[in-house]
Amino acid sequence: MDIFSGRLYTLPTNKQPNRADKTLIKKILEKNGYEIPLKNLELVKVGEDYDLYFIKTEDKLYSLKLSFDPDNKSLKREMSFIKKAKIKSAPTFVSGGNVVVGDKLFYLLCEAAPSESITDYGLGAISGQFDKFLEDYSELYNQSNNSYTFRKQTKDFVSSFNFQDLFGQDEIGYIQQSSDHKLCELIIATIQKEILNLCKNLDHTFQNTILGDVDLSYIFYDGVDFQFFDLKNSCVGHAFSDFINISLTLGLNKDAEKSLITKACSKLNIAYDQSLFELLHSIELRKKALKLFCNYLKEVYLYESQRIEELFKLAQEFTASYERYCKIPIVKENRQFIFKNITEPILEASPKE
Repeated sequence: MDIFSGRLYTLPTNKQPNRADKTLIKKILEKNGYEIPLKNLELVKVGEDYDLYFIKTEDKLYSLKLSFDPDNKSLKREMSFIKKAKIKSAPTFVSGGNVVVGDKLFYLLCEAAPSESITDYGLGAISGQFDKFLEDYSELYNQSNNSYTFRKQTKDFVSSFNFQDLFGQDEIGYIQQSSDHKLCELIIATIQKEILNLCKNLDHTFQNTILGDVDLSYIFYDGVDFQFFDLKNSCVGHAFSDFINISLTLGLNKDAEKSLITKACSKLNIAYDQSLFELLHSIELRKKALKLFCNYLKEVYLYESQRIEELFKLAQEFTASYERYCKIPIVKENRQFIFKNITEPILEASPKE
């Protein structure tokens, strides 16, 4: 199911940082001894944990991640991993840490290959160049210097979507005015509980590094190589988790998913374990549903629907694997409520043609 089939939309995008952004970034670089011209500074992504910028010079491309949280644990974890990994499929560490520019900030500066997000380049890049994607992914997968475990990553992931932590009384009031905040809270809590209970059944010892929470907009491609720009959730886990995530994002059917997983196992020299696959599929399906549902509520009630592009992305990902998400009992029971609250408001409010 694709709610955008047969429809034409024009989405407003703004990748030009303002003068205040440029001034702040210039001061950060200068404080750390870098005189990098900012003539070609681009705001690539406004994220939950940090903002991602590209700085293009005559002969180099830098990625800069900037957080106003000086104790940003996810960015610190990502910096630690990149410094140790030193792999072609990830940006190369240049500098990072805390810096005081008025307030205390945290930044991560890396050198990267000139490329663009596959969501801009075209999602067909993965399927069309899947062998190359697996080759570049294997660099990451074969890293053994990661101490962040899948269980810990999943526990942290689940706790990051606690309803009462996400929304204050004002936001809960707004949700209640146009929806049912008690039902929203019940759906979230039920999925969280199921994820944690399923993880108790994991008795495997993982040794390889995975992305942990795949966001295709952070996977970049230059026509030859793939690079991974979001490693904050990278952990010791099984490749099943990443490729299940990719399958759900792309909306693959079971046969196409099985083909993708089988080929990945063959190229990565992984024994196919059906019981492990089914368990991780149940976990990742719920993690994905939890993330999509919560992030939609955040976009609407915290960010006041200002990020239209993010809303479209969430709705498209949800509808791409809608039938899969309905395998989750609490989602199936409330599928009309969820579908109405996630997709219909977007279609009604979005600018067309």
